[in-house]
Amino acid sequence: RSAGESAILCPTRALLQTSSGLGQKNVYWYQFVATPIYSANMGDTAVMGAFHGAEVPFVFGDQFEIKSTGEQNLSAAMGCYWTSFAETGNPNSGDCVKELNLPEWPVIGADGDAMVFGNSSIAATTALKKSRCDMFDKYM
Repeated sequence: RSAGESAILCPTRALLQTSSGLGQKNVYWYQFVATPIYSANMGDTAVMGAFHGAEVPFVFGDQFEIKSTGEQNLSAAMGCYWTSFAETGNPNSGDCVKELNLPEWPVIGADGDAMVFGNSSIAATTALKKSRCDMFDKYM
């Protein structure tokens, strides 16, 4: 996990925070932690967990990979956020956000606020991976 966080996650967080700090208003970040029931591209998803790219079928509503009511709900929420962002630059702006009673997706801000998409919950969080990324910034 440390290799991925130091090489990809934390530099991505820093890039997003820099964009936000330079006046870009609509900068959003997320973490996908849901383990899919099935994936056409991966073998045993229980072993792989929330692997890189696992969120793609949920965003685009790929029904051949979405197997449960919970996954259908997660897919509806993610599709709503992504469509709203594509249309307006703000994932919170679509009518579907209210219709699905979704939490407000925060802008990243200085601490790295983000949305976390899981198997049974969707929640905004503050300072996602802040302590880890601050440690990597200090020692790397």
